[in-house]
Amino acid sequence: MKGQVIDMKLRETIIKTLDGKDVFVPNAGILNNPLYSYSVDDFLRLEFGVELDNREDYKKAIPLIEKSINGNGGCAAREPTARNPGERRGN
Repeated sequence: MKGQVIDMKLRETIIKTLDGKDVFVPNAGILNNPLYSYSVDDFLRLEFGVELDNREDYKKAIPLIEKSINGNGGCAAREPTARNPGERRGN
């Protein structure tokens, strides 16, 4: 689990993960039993991959993906972060 400790209380430590989850970790079981909250602040980031044939132009796929996502509501507006085909995660 990776994130930032946002509060420490007598019985629990609260961690904000990189994807927006609030994790309530009982201090007695800090390594064994985290509790993930998906509704504390109405923020949750989901990641997914889209695979295209290497003959396809990925730049043409971006508007189609954005239209699909934005048409569902509940998504925060921001600039897309597209990686070049063949680029590995973490680069």
